[in-house]
Amino acid sequence: MDHDFYRIAGRFGWDKRWFDDPEGNWYLTGQFEAGGFYLESNSDATQYRDAADSLYGVFLTPVFRLQRDAYDFGLAPFVEAGIGVSYISETWIKSDTFTGADFGSHFQFEDKLSFGTRLGSQQQFEVAFTFIHYSNANIKKPNHGIDTSSATFSYWF
Repeated sequence: MDHDFYRIAGRFGWDKRWFDDPEGNWYLTGQFEAGGFYLESNSDATQYRDAADSLYGVFLTPVFRLQRDAYDFGLAPFVEAGIGVSYISETWIKSDTFTGADFGSHFQFEDKLSFGTRLGSQQQFEVAFTFIHYSNANIKKPNHGIDTSSATFSYWF
């Protein structure tokens, strides 16, 4: 499905540090992410049913992060993963197929996988590549779901 995807999130850290490695460089931490997104289809395909051109959604996702303390040159790499819940405004959206993309329900799961690095004098910046999948986990049929990926830049307050 060819689409434009816009997402805004607030992160709320847990201020926890688990499973430090013996040298104290890598550790497990996490945060909650809450926010919203907008998805717009770029498909010109004629649908047999009145599928929406766009939809919006809200989400709440707990995210676990394997983080490294900053190297001497300032980069602090990480990988993170989370599974949360979301609500979408439309259950049917235009796609490049005749039937469109049918999500089956307004309730969706958000699966997230990211990798990137923090940087800056106080580790206040973050650059990451993120993959997100939305689906209802076959709770209701059909369950076409959608995958999206993005490069992000974040500022930590």
